[in-house]
Amino acid sequence: MLIVLYCVLLVGVMYFLSVRPNQKREKQMAEMRSSIGVGDSVITNSGMFGKVVDVTYECFIVEFGMNKGVRVPVAKSEVFAKREPNLSNEAPPQAEQPKKKKSLFSRGE
Repeated sequence: MLIVLYCVLLVGVMYFLSVRPNQKREKQMAEMRSSIGVGDSVITNSGMFGKVVDVTYECFIVEFGMNKGVRVPVAKSEVFAKREPNLSNEAPPQAEQPKKKKSLFSRGE
């Protein structure tokens, strides 16, 4: 009986550590993809930036490049984020990084 309880507990822990966070992430991605409309800049999973010119049931029609002539249908699942490209040569401003806490056993390095 105790072995069955351990097995059930193990399955429950595995569910909350692996399956549940993945479902939450997928839900957030689905909400982000459903909010994309015509005129939004997107980045694909392959790292290409483009601007959405049309939305169909299963894909986005995305314009790539500066010549505005390359229109490619991209599956909705392949869009990574809604984001403008940084076309300047300057790095984006970084947020301040918190100082590392010294551990109890550190040597003062």
